[in-house]
Amino acid sequence: MLPVGRGPVTCRGLVVAPVACAPVPSHPATAALADRRARLLARATGRVLEVGADLEGANHSEGSYDSIVSVLALCRAPDLKRALSTIRHLLAPGGTFLFVEHVRATGLRARLQRLATPVWRRVVPGCHLDRDLPAALRAAGFVVTDCVRFALPGANPLLRPAVQGAARVRLAPLPTRPELVLAVSAPEGSDR
Repeated sequence: MLPVGRGPVTCRGLVVAPVACAPVPSHPATAALADRRARLLARATGRVLEVGADLEGANHSEGSYDSIVSVLALCRAPDLKRALSTIRHLLAPGGTFLFVEHVRATGLRARLQRLATPVWRRVVPGCHLDRDLPAALRAAGFVVTDCVRFALPGANPLLRPAVQGAARVRLAPLPTRPELVLAVSAPEGSDR
């Protein structure tokens, strides 16, 4: 499970070099995306990995990264659930997943995205127009801590809805076994 990044990322003195490099996607809003990407990388701390669409390959150990950054990569992941599971595996406890992705719209545009996705995936290899990333993150065990919806400037209307945000792995709830619950009783002789 090795996310394929876009190349070495330097963050606060640490350099992480992914084993392979994926090309930076061509996009009509390149300048705006470059700015958003730069802001995400500035927020990233510790050991940083910028992921591409292909999240397969050799193993990295669990908890290898403090921050993982994705910019228009998860729309092309062949299996979104598996990609998010890999990201969870690679994040260190308390680590942050930072993202900018285009997402499913609402209303008529969402229906059009769903209808267009099979053809669109052939035109733009693997790209899914109709993914709801915030919902997928929650279903994969993340807590979305920051999420801003915006329109990709200059993009195709079906590609325009987007989100930028941050998520952390949801902590497992404490077990609620009755035999572990301590009974609290009032001292003898008290009215409570």
